[in-house]
Amino acid sequence: MLSSQPNNQRSWIRKPVTWLAITLTVLIGLLAGVVGRELIAKRQLNQQLSDLKAKGVPVDNSTMESYFVSTTSTENSVEWRALSGVFASSWIFTLGADLPYVGNKSTPAKALRGEEWSDAAKAEEFLKELTPWMERLHQAAEKTKRPVWHPIHFNGWSTLLGPVQESRSFSRVLSLDFDYALYSKDRERAIQDLKTLRSSAEAYHWDAFVVSELVYEAQVLMFYQAIFRSMRSSIWNADDLQELKSLVGERQDFEDRWTRLQQNEMAMSLAGLDSDDVALTEISGPMRWFAKLPSSKLRFVEESLQAREIGSGGLMGIALTKQPQEMGKYGILSQMLASSRTSLARAMLNLEESRRLAHAAIAIKQYKLLHGSFPQSLEILQKEAQLGLAASCIQGVDQSPFGYRQKGDTAWIWNTRAIGNEFSPIPQELPEHDPNTGEVRGTFGTAVVIN
Repeated sequence: MLSSQPNNQRSWIRKPVTWLAITLTVLIGLLAGVVGRELIAKRQLNQQLSDLKAKGVPVDNSTMESYFVSTTSTENSVEWRALSGVFASSWIFTLGADLPYVGNKSTPAKALRGEEWSDAAKAEEFLKELTPWMERLHQAAEKTKRPVWHPIHFNGWSTLLGPVQESRSFSRVLSLDFDYALYSKDRERAIQDLKTLRSSAEAYHWDAFVVSELVYEAQVLMFYQAIFRSMRSSIWNADDLQELKSLVGERQDFEDRWTRLQQNEMAMSLAGLDSDDVALTEISGPMRWFAKLPSSKLRFVEESLQAREIGSGGLMGIALTKQPQEMGKYGILSQMLASSRTSLARAMLNLEESRRLAHAAIAIKQYKLLHGSFPQSLEILQKEAQLGLAASCIQGVDQSPFGYRQKGDTAWIWNTRAIGNEFSPIPQELPEHDPNTGEVRGTFGTAVVIN
C-alpha cells in the first residue's frame, strides 16, 4: 500500500506558492491600474496646461517671469533700487529706534494738533539727515506710472521677493515725516507725503503674488491711517480736503485682481512641486510624493481654476469661510492655499472698509468747514450734494452703518470690523475714550477722531 505522505507535503508547499502568486497578481493589477490612471491624468494635465498657456495664463516659472516682465516697467528701476538700499538699511532702524513707525513709539495725539511732542527735535534731526533721499523718493514716486521691475529669479515657492518686503520702509519713513508735517503745520509737506505714500505702494504693486498683494494692501492701509490721523489737525482747508478725497479714490477692482492672483498662485505651486528646492516644509516625504502625482496636480489645477471665480457670495463669502481641519477632496495643495485665499479676501474687504471710512471722515471735516459745526448724523452728509459722498461710504462692507457721535469740538466715526468667521456688530454707543484727547481706549477696531 502506497503512502500519501509525499502528496500531503507537496500540497502544503503548493499552498503558500499559490497564495503568493495570487497576491502578486492582484498587486500587479492594482499597480497597473494606478499607472494607467496616472498616465491618463498626465496627458490631461499636459493638455490643460497647454491650453492655459496658449491663453496667456502662467503655468510655470518661465511663464510667471514673462507675466511679471509684461506687468512691470524698467523705468526708474535703478533709482528705486538705490532708494530701497537706503530706506531699508540698518542705519535707518538704528537711528530711528525711538521714533514712531521706524521704531517702537507712537505719535501722541497732541503732536498731531501741533501742540506737545517730546520727540519732535529727535524726529526733526532724523528727517533732516534724510532730506536729499526724501526728495529723490518724492521725485521717483511722481515719475513712476507702472509697477517697477526688479530682477527676480522665479523658483516656485522659493521665489524671493526682497524688493517688495523692503518697500515697506518707504511707508514707515513717510508716515513719520507726515506726522512731523502735521506737528509743524506744514500743509504742502503733508500733502506731498500722502501722495508719495500712495504712489510708492503702487510702485511695488506686483499682483503676480499673493504675498506682494498683501504687502501692497498693508501699505495702502498706512496711507488711510495717515489720513485718519490728520483729521485731528487744523491744517486742511477746503481745497486740501478735496484733494484728499481724490487721493482716496474709488473702490478698487478686487474681483479682477483676484482672478489673476489665483492663476499666478497656481503656477507658483506647480513650479514649486517640480523644483528640487521646495520652501514649504509642510510637503515632505510621502505627502510630497503624493502631491507630485499627475492626478493630484490635475485635481489641483481644476480646483484652482474654480477658485478664480469669486462666486455668488462674493469676497464676503470667501472671507467668512471656515477652513476644513482635514485634507479636502482636491488634496494637500488645495488645503495649503485655502487659508491664503481667506486671508486675501479679508485683507481686500478691510482695505475697502478703510477707504469708505476715510471718505466719510473727510466729508465730516468738510461739513464742519462749511457749517461751523459737525453734522448731527451721517445721513445728513448724504443731503449735501457738494460733498459728493456715496451712500456706501457711511456703512461697512456688510452694509451695517458706521458708528458716529459728535460732542462739542470733537466727532468720532468708528467700526469694529475684524473680518473673520463672523462679523462683530458695530456698537452705536460712543466707545470709551480719553476725555482730554478724544482717543478711543483699548482694542476697538478703527475709530477716527475728528477736530
